[in-house]
Amino acid sequence: MRREDRLDVKRDLIPLLLVSLVAVVMYHQFMLAQPYSGDPLGYRYAVRLLARGEPLEFCDDNNARFGKHFTLPFFNYVNSERCFGYGMYVGLPLLLAAVEWLGGEGASYWIVPAFGGVALIAIWILGWRLGNRVVAWLSLIFLAVHPLVISVVTMPMTDVPAMALGLWSMVCWITVEDSHQEDRQGNVVSFVGGVMLGSAVFIRYAAMAWLLTLAMYMVLKYRTRLFAVGKFFWGGALLIVAVTMMLNLIRFGSVVPDIFSPSSPQTRLSLVNMFYNADGWSGLLVTAIVLFVINPLGVLVCIGSWRRLDSNIRLLIVSVIAGGGFISSITLYSAWKVDVRYHLQALTALLIASTLGLSYLMFSGRRRSIIAGCIAVAMVLFWQPWQAFEDARLRNQNEAKWINEIVAVANTTDQNSIFLANDAAGAFLVYGHRSSMIFDSSSSTAIVREMLASEIPVYWIDNLWLPHRTLDAPLLQNFRLDKIRDQPLTYRLWLK
Repeated sequence: MRREDRLDVKRDLIPLLLVSLVAVVMYHQFMLAQPYSGDPLGYRYAVRLLARGEPLEFCDDNNARFGKHFTLPFFNYVNSERCFGYGMYVGLPLLLAAVEWLGGEGASYWIVPAFGGVALIAIWILGWRLGNRVVAWLSLIFLAVHPLVISVVTMPMTDVPAMALGLWSMVCWITVEDSHQEDRQGNVVSFVGGVMLGSAVFIRYAAMAWLLTLAMYMVLKYRTRLFAVGKFFWGGALLIVAVTMMLNLIRFGSVVPDIFSPSSPQTRLSLVNMFYNADGWSGLLVTAIVLFVINPLGVLVCIGSWRRLDSNIRLLIVSVIAGGGFISSITLYSAWKVDVRYHLQALTALLIASTLGLSYLMFSGRRRSIIAGCIAVAMVLFWQPWQAFEDARLRNQNEAKWINEIVAVANTTDQNSIFLANDAAGAFLVYGHRSSMIFDSSSSTAIVREMLASEIPVYWIDNLWLPHRTLDAPLLQNFRLDKIRDQPLTYRLWLK
């Protein structure tokens, strides 16, 4: 691996920091502050509890009375008769809570965008180390404006922080490898890179793909010399992974939370799932398809210039794409459709690979800069980041509107009311301060009868995210429904 020359403060460092800072500010402008449902809501509620010094659990008296049905996303293991404990990654909530405790709630909304800026700096350095300044700037621009990145960096999610830490672990390793540092300074840099890699796993378990990717790369390259070359790097990484597993053991009684265990229907820890689950095709085929969809030019150029790439670069690219795409595909969420955000790691490798390929196809000197600028403009026009930002703005606007509607509905009901909701269930619990459960027609009918027999007001509410939810046949057969509101569509249930 090589580098073009030394970094220049005025030519490189200052523009890099300014561009990254502008990106952070832009991402922050579109940050989702009040999540309506799903993963962001679970994370934000965990942050709220930690910032207040409260236990990581969600409690509702109705859990003890009617069964374990009243909880939030990520609060998924039974803690007591009335409480569910938080069963997901604790790294990001801990960080956001610490920032919130020090600087107020508004300060925590800067953290994920800041990780986005840090990732941009890392991919620039990787592009520069592996290629030249053209590769560095194109890689940064492509990552900064990619719609996939914009969609996740503007939410309180773990994807971008884990990606940033993974990229920086690669920066540390390649820096040491490129300079052949085997002295004390090199050992420190290697150890820090390993700690960053372990921290990525602490923040997001799916980042284990980063760890396996670099392990694959080093094993293929160094074979029997692996321990001698990477002992400090892997020492730092495995130290943090061990701490993560120890915390899991304390919290869950297992080094791996139940939701990620091989017995969970939500995991992909089985090659059988990869090949036979029609609703969740995964692996290298889907990775290739996903990557072609999100970066078609990069795929074509990478293939076209493959033979001209340095052998070490080719090895790293294969490791990252295979590790980040294949491993993440078979280890998460096989029961559901493939989500392209799980391929962020493979995307970063492909961006660097494609820009390396482009750099080989360009002329030298000023003409190369002009061509690079034209390519950057073309890809920006292709990806249309302004549309991704507009989608984020509309998402934030809609989720704020839905929360207001939930609060308005809740305020017209008694304190002990229970809502049969779907996508609105979490919002009722957090913002409306009303009990809410997802109605399952096969098992919830008897529970609803018991609620109504106890003279508890029960309501059915339509989805707000995807409206026109179908009224389940058991509801119509077993209960009398009175419409009390058109927007959102809401019915009160009575016993027939």
